[in-house]
Amino acid sequence: MPTELPSPPAGLVLIIKAAGDGETSSAELARLIGREPSMTTVLLRLANSAAYGVGREVRTVQQATVVLGTRSIRNIAVSHAVQATVRGVDLGEFDAMNFWEDSLRRASAALLLARESGYEDPSEAFTVGLVQDLGSVILALEYPQHREALQAMRQDLGPSRLEQERALTGTTHPEVFASTASAWGLPSDMIQVAALHHDPKAELHDRRTNRLLQVCRAADVLADVIQTGGAKDAPRVAEEALRRLGGRRQLELEESVEALNIEMQTASRDMEIRIKQQPSYHDLMSRANEALIQINLSYEELTQKLQQTLEEKERLLTEREELARQLQRTNKMLQRLAATDVLTGVANRRAFTAALARAAEMAAAQSEPLSVLMLDIDHFKRINDTWGHGGGDIVLKELAARLQRALRPGDIVGRLGGEEFAAILPNCAVEDALAAAERLREAVRGAPFLLGNSQQVALTTSFGGTTFLESEAPTTDELLRRADVALYASKDGGRDRVTWSVEGPQSRASSKSAAP
Repeated sequence: MPTELPSPPAGLVLIIKAAGDGETSSAELARLIGREPSMTTVLLRLANSAAYGVGREVRTVQQATVVLGTRSIRNIAVSHAVQATVRGVDLGEFDAMNFWEDSLRRASAALLLARESGYEDPSEAFTVGLVQDLGSVILALEYPQHREALQAMRQDLGPSRLEQERALTGTTHPEVFASTASAWGLPSDMIQVAALHHDPKAELHDRRTNRLLQVCRAADVLADVIQTGGAKDAPRVAEEALRRLGGRRQLELEESVEALNIEMQTASRDMEIRIKQQPSYHDLMSRANEALIQINLSYEELTQKLQQTLEEKERLLTEREELARQLQRTNKMLQRLAATDVLTGVANRRAFTAALARAAEMAAAQSEPLSVLMLDIDHFKRINDTWGHGGGDIVLKELAARLQRALRPGDIVGRLGGEEFAAILPNCAVEDALAAAERLREAVRGAPFLLGNSQQVALTTSFGGTTFLESEAPTTDELLRRADVALYASKDGGRDRVTWSVEGPQSRASSKSAAP
């Protein structure tokens, strides 16, 4: 190789190795840290911060090592080593500060997903995330003529970056990092994970190391949602990765992006790293919409060119067809992200509440009754505890399918979150709505849910509903609140039943229960 990344400071490498060695005493670790003034300052500040809540002032480095723990110390040492190594290098058009922020984002995403998915050592995942793209800097050093292209491709998804890197240099950033990683004092299993984090088919024999690989792989595509500005297929790829990762609960993309932004702020503060304002999930989706508008404009411009310049017909037709395909893919992606619950295929909470607002306005304008159902699965936690989240997901998908089959074509089913569903019944009076609710309840309890491998489980559901007869449109919040109150009445009344409330000039409440 014509150029190599400068080695990390020897003192920091010793700290990294010592912090990863369970045999190193706190006194020895403190002695090594004491040789690095910048590390000493950061450790004492962190140990005395509110996040650790010691209750007394930490005055010595040895006290700080006990408070923070060796894993946190290793992360701080790796962070300082990466910064020290990159800071002294002229990378030209390759933006070192942007690279460092991206690395911190991957590390924060790995920490977040490790914690949420139940991985044993989230700090270990943070360390891998911090160094897994370091090979990009080595490529920028070795191939200065390609620095501008290497910087531009950082806006692309991982697989595309690897293809472009190999086309330009004959190698990829994970490969060059793996060949130089021994200088960083990291364990071989962490180096192996960093080298394979872009390979969707890679599987490692050791269970713990393989789980770490899954976490870091998912963290990479989650970070790509922000790094690419929400463009291309990044949201879809991230949703699939979060779903495959599994864990204590199913992670949603929107909440994961917002949680990642919070982790970024915490990590940048703890490690004294300046970062730009992080875009929210809604900011990213707005940018994707702006990109869609630009695609539409380009589509129209090409159509006009086609009419004006017949001699360029073949070339313009090819461009037009590609833009049309891209427009169709982007439209479908945005519509699905905006309106559909990924797991069940029914309306998500945002789309459901929007549909409910329209139905309420129409009911008031036409003086028609409007009924709203809310329901959830009785003792759903037992399903997850017994069959795992995979079994719970099967139940939720089958429940959504049964609800849709049992309702009228014009009725709308939505998933409000977890095991809670709701339905809008336009122009449906109390008696008909009660009958519909009973029909749904029987559709659930009447046949067991098949979980695969000849396993099945019988379920019941509790329903709450409300019917408005007033001429003025009620708010969606009011409709959902009253239905929710009725649902809790069903729960308190013994479950597996329907409770109904009617609001209007002749207000009344009724309850219909399942047979014992």
